[in-house]
Amino acid sequence: MLVLCAVPATVAVLLTEEPYWSAALWLYIAGMAGAGVAVGWWPQLRRPAAAAGMVFAAQVAGYGTVAIRDLFNAQGAWLFGLAPYEMASRVTFAGVVALVGTVAACVAVALLWREPQRGWEAWRPRRARLLVIGVVFMIASITPGLLAGNPGEMLTGAGEGLLSIGLPCGGGLAAAAWLGSRARRAATVAVIISTVAAAASVAARLIAGMLT
Repeated sequence: MLVLCAVPATVAVLLTEEPYWSAALWLYIAGMAGAGVAVGWWPQLRRPAAAAGMVFAAQVAGYGTVAIRDLFNAQGAWLFGLAPYEMASRVTFAGVVALVGTVAACVAVALLWREPQRGWEAWRPRRARLLVIGVVFMIASITPGLLAGNPGEMLTGAGEGLLSIGLPCGGGLAAAAWLGSRARRAATVAVIISTVAAAASVAARLIAGMLT
């Protein structure tokens, strides 16, 4: 399922040329598919692969959702020079990316699930500091948006930050607090890779904007 979800995401991105389809998105789709391959070929790595796949799939879902928001933004559509029929098709493709990313994230979470054997003890995180770091990460992701002067921009900016980086990375760290050592390390590494890729993507766009 993780590999199958990566196929329509790849096709949707290939069929559109949006400014926000960055190289980081290709990394997230590849990570999602790679997690599926690892689960199929090496069952003993199921939980670590699923933990990494959960983070990458959440990133794909976040990118697609933010793309839909951008396309429905009248100013953004005007800046991109989109005709109504072009906007409709690109919203559809962005919706495909968001949908398959969400499905893949749910599949990865299902692969991680274990029936608790410790009773109420299972509700206590194994690594509480990861939970704290994850929550701080999510709060930090919405802070730039909340600092915008316009109330409408505050809401959309905070939502974009939460969907594109806060929930995938912060949520991945928070979820890792309950995982075993191998799955926890895999989720943490995936979060680090995703964060670096997202930061590099933003930096590349800023540099390109300055040069043009």
